[in-house]
Amino acid sequence: MEFNKDTLKKVIKYVLMMVVVTFAALSVPKQLISMNDAYLIGFVAASVFVVLDLVMPSICLTRQ
Repeated sequence: MEFNKDTLKKVIKYVLMMVVVTFAALSVPKQLISMNDAYLIGFVAASVFVVLDLVMPSICLTRQ
């Protein structure tokens, strides 16, 4: 795999998504959750984002 600017931008986007969701998981609920659970929620959200980012460009919607 070639590591170019586009790949670096995508990795930064995914890591930023994980950080934002992890922070939200820690700060939004009234009852505190463990740090491991927050990391897991962030990782799952970033993983779903990666899959959607890879699959969505191949889906083509056409008007008829």
